[in-house]
Amino acid sequence: MDPYRDIIETKIHRAEFVKGIVGTDSIAYDGRPQIAFVGRSNVGKSSAINILLNKKGLAKSSSTPGKTSEINFFLINEDFYVVDLPGYGYAKVGEKNQEKFRKRILWYLSDSEIKPKSVVLIIDARRGITDLDEDMIDILLKEEHEIVILINKSDKLNQKEQNQVVEETKNHLSKLGGSTIPLFLLSSKTGKGKNKIIEYLF
Repeated sequence: MDPYRDIIETKIHRAEFVKGIVGTDSIAYDGRPQIAFVGRSNVGKSSAINILLNKKGLAKSSSTPGKTSEINFFLINEDFYVVDLPGYGYAKVGEKNQEKFRKRILWYLSDSEIKPKSVVLIIDARRGITDLDEDMIDILLKEEHEIVILINKSDKLNQKEQNQVVEETKNHLSKLGGSTIPLFLLSSKTGKGKNKIIEYLF
């Protein structure tokens, strides 16, 4: 089965890459709503975006973490943007690049005065919320962004383990002050869970 085919076609009928930016740019302020995706390197952020937008290869995924270095804008249905932020926490890109990526993320989320419709934080189902994810959640709550948690790579777990990671994530979020944050399971490999996410986000 092709996981890219089973999708709510009326929601997303056109998706295209428009521009990658590294700071202030007119595209970020053209009035269209934005849905931003953020997460640690290697959580499958690009693959998740591709399967949710029903377009293979749109967001460039790679076996090498740290591939996304710019803030990438994808125009959906001519109506709104999906924004792919750089991944964080990959040590092998070097401290200089880590700091560069961190500043770009913080600019978008804190300093740019952009208010995306939602910020989707992607975590790895096998790891749950890490210390770096906690820091990101703290920033998102402080800036009063609408947060959605997407638990990716759920196909790596059996049903009992999936239920467990959902419960653990809820408890973790509650301790961080985010008890009302919605969360979803997704497999960017099989497509399981994507229709609920599409229905919620788009």
